[in-house]
Amino acid sequence: MIRELKKTSMRSRRKWPIKYILAFFVLIILLFSNNFLYQYSFGFLGSKISLFFSNLELIISSAGSNQKIDDLVRENQRLLSENASLKEKSQMREITQKKEEVVRDFNVEEAEVIGRENFFSTPILLINKGLVQKVKPGMVAIDELGAMVGKVKESSQKMSYIILTPNIESRIGAVVAGTEVGGILEGNKNLRAVLEMLPIESKVEANQEVITDNSNPDIPAGLLLGKITEAKESSDHLFKEAVLSLPWESQKIRKVWIITARK
Repeated sequence: MIRELKKTSMRSRRKWPIKYILAFFVLIILLFSNNFLYQYSFGFLGSKISLFFSNLELIISSAGSNQKIDDLVRENQRLLSENASLKEKSQMREITQKKEEVVRDFNVEEAEVIGRENFFSTPILLINKGLVQKVKPGMVAIDELGAMVGKVKESSQKMSYIILTPNIESRIGAVVAGTEVGGILEGNKNLRAVLEMLPIESKVEANQEVITDNSNPDIPAGLLLGKITEAKESSDHLFKEAVLSLPWESQKIRKVWIITARK
């Protein structure tokens, strides 16, 4: 009995290597089988890897596209801003009259400043032209660049008095250049030119130019009066008012040009 068991055990041991060899060959066949390995292992894993890289590519592409869109938006905003600025400057050039344009359309009389009176309260210039040269009260005086300096107040035969725009007696219809926002430019006791009676809802800002309007037939429209330095509500909170900086210095004025008539 014992001998038979030993013989069976020996035969069983001889069969084990054969099983391993068969199992090994079956595994090799499976590993190199397209229908099994690719479909159930490498095919699945490869598809996942391919999907991962595809998604990664989409993310990178999307990020690049978003960046390009942002760049295009910024560039578009920059171009719009530049276009608005150029348009505004173009409007200024068209609206604000220069001296050569005034001389082309109007008769002007050149005059020399021969005196100054009440300069620290109500500034007045005395010029060497009067009624003989057809210089009359209400006429406009401009400087060498075409900006309005003031108006003729009184005239004798050969002399005239000019009140400057900061003079408390000065009142001029004016408008913010390039807009329809208008009011009255007045002088005050502080020798400042102030654009008053602007609509309370109007939007006016520093550095905007203020020019004459067409409300007075004796004053050509488009003459530069000054630039806004600050704007605020009036004391009664019904209007806005803007203080102007003037394009000329009164103490340095040596000559003026009086607009006597339209050609």
